[in-house]
Amino acid sequence: MDLVIEMQHRVINSINHEVIGSAKDIHSGHLEIPSEAFWLQCRKALLLECDVLSASVDDISPTLMLELGKFKRPASGSSFGDAVMTGTSLPAVIINVGGRRLPISLRNAASVVIDYWAERSEGDNFPAQRADISRPVANFLSQRLEGGSVISGPLQLASHNVRLPHRFAAVVRTEQKVYLVAVLDTKSLSILGKMERDVHKLLASGDEWALLIEGSSGAVQLRSKDGSQPGTADIAILLVLSSVATSFMSVPIPETTARVIWLPDFVTVFDSLENADELDRFWSYVDSNKPFMSFMSGGPADLFGSFRDSNALLVEGAIVPTIISLDRIGVPTGATRCSRTFGRPRQRYFPMTHLPGRWNPKAMVFNAWSPRCGQR
Repeated sequence: MDLVIEMQHRVINSINHEVIGSAKDIHSGHLEIPSEAFWLQCRKALLLECDVLSASVDDISPTLMLELGKFKRPASGSSFGDAVMTGTSLPAVIINVGGRRLPISLRNAASVVIDYWAERSEGDNFPAQRADISRPVANFLSQRLEGGSVISGPLQLASHNVRLPHRFAAVVRTEQKVYLVAVLDTKSLSILGKMERDVHKLLASGDEWALLIEGSSGAVQLRSKDGSQPGTADIAILLVLSSVATSFMSVPIPETTARVIWLPDFVTVFDSLENADELDRFWSYVDSNKPFMSFMSGGPADLFGSFRDSNALLVEGAIVPTIISLDRIGVPTGATRCSRTFGRPRQRYFPMTHLPGRWNPKAMVFNAWSPRCGQR
């Protein structure tokens, strides 16, 4: 990975920025054809990189290097599509051409390396003892969130009578919840149900409980201002899936009340939080908009982006047909011209919701648009 990042850095910095120009005056939708001078600069930068690679690279994984003319390309369009979805369409970062090494697909090189190691980690020959990322996750949280809202672990939940076997990387405290942050890989996902049941049973028992810090004799008890401990309604499990790959991955998630999030999304969301309490507002936003979401809505990182951009407010209409949408691209010219005329006197009222005597969306029904002003 260090080699790939160095290659990208060298190539980018080898190109004269005067050829590229400034991006300050570029507006949304800008499109241009790169100049010949730009491509000549790119060619020069790649050939310079060829000299560096041929002289210094000896320890790169052979699987990530191709010999010219020996790459077995997909035999059909469907197999090519499968290779794109699984990240194997170009499984290398360097090509050997007559003893000289050239970078290939430099923009996607980091993804190729990630997918290479992701595939190895799923293989039978990979060491069974995987890296424990509970401590790095705990350190990450303590650095990103304000002091007092994170208890770093690894931790175990225990009462006077029982000590749960489950490890939690950390605990995040917000105004509304206490999040037990657990880290599992996809092969261990089946224990999530037992983890939930064990935590719920311990909290519902009424016994006092504490968080035992791994590797020390210390323990932490959580109490509210009235001296009571958080109950089952106050505790939530946040499960971080540690498997990382850039290719398409389908993992069946068991029925659960836990918040399940992949490691890259976890890093993105928590790196963007203004404070721990914003986490509650984000999950409330996700829950309140579930009826309007599908698998195409994106993962938690995408949802957090929409949460921020919309100020945690979405208005139904994109899926639930409670508003009229005028498609000015897919409709004929006449309908487009009519929609502009129809909407012009009302433009000053939008996006207000109270339009007395002028606009009643519930009374308007259009099944289809035609060039004759929406007549059916």
